[in-house]
Amino acid sequence: MKIVVTGAAGFLGSRVADVLLSNTSPLPVRELIVNFDATRNLLETARKVKPSLKFIFSSTLGVYGGELPKTVDDLTAVTPENTYGTTKAMCELLINDYSRKGFVDGCILRLPTVSVRAGTANKAVTSFASGIIREPLNGLEAICPVNKNLKLWLTSPKIVVNNIIYAATIPATSFGSWRVVNLPGFAASVDEMIQALKEVAGEKVAALVSFVKDETINRIVSTFPTNIDNTRALNMGFSVDENFVEVVKQYISDDLSKD
Repeated sequence: MKIVVTGAAGFLGSRVADVLLSNTSPLPVRELIVNFDATRNLLETARKVKPSLKFIFSSTLGVYGGELPKTVDDLTAVTPENTYGTTKAMCELLINDYSRKGFVDGCILRLPTVSVRAGTANKAVTSFASGIIREPLNGLEAICPVNKNLKLWLTSPKIVVNNIIYAATIPATSFGSWRVVNLPGFAASVDEMIQALKEVAGEKVAALVSFVKDETINRIVSTFPTNIDNTRALNMGFSVDENFVEVVKQYISDDLSKD
């Protein structure tokens, strides 16, 4: 079986590629080109060359925004409030349509916020969700740009990579007419995340986190859902982390020495 991983130079893409290799068994125009146009070109190539190809697409909770129902599920209407979320939502609809017509075997995964990411901070609005844990564990100060009571829907790198790879094994019949799945996650506030850091690494390490509010980041992230019904995804066999304490321990075990 041949597998193409797009974005393999990125954090998650590189990890998906690493696992697969080890298991031989923002400008609006730019975002349109990178997200929508690139996806459309890949879909057209797949349709022409290998219509049965399993097409796994990583989407985002950024497709949601505004006033949401108390609990969000896979069928909740998308209402993005930024260009990134809009282009991802456009890709979701296009992949679902190609799958409906039998042009590809599509699977769209909406990823929770991934924490703790190894490496350095990036420009994502949720970059702080890793930075407030990663930097203190490396002896560095970290600035959190959002309120400490703001909640996030989270997953660990290990679980999300396993879920992406597992998605390739799911038959098309399991999805029904809608190929989108909100990958399982769990809710934790920034304060709860820092308390988990304190529990694992001690008060001195946790004290390296300070708060300097960025209104734009706080506003954007506060529109992301934090109460998502995992039932469909779990019934399909996807996995979820136990809690954030275990996520912090996982980073220390798997990545701290590499950073």
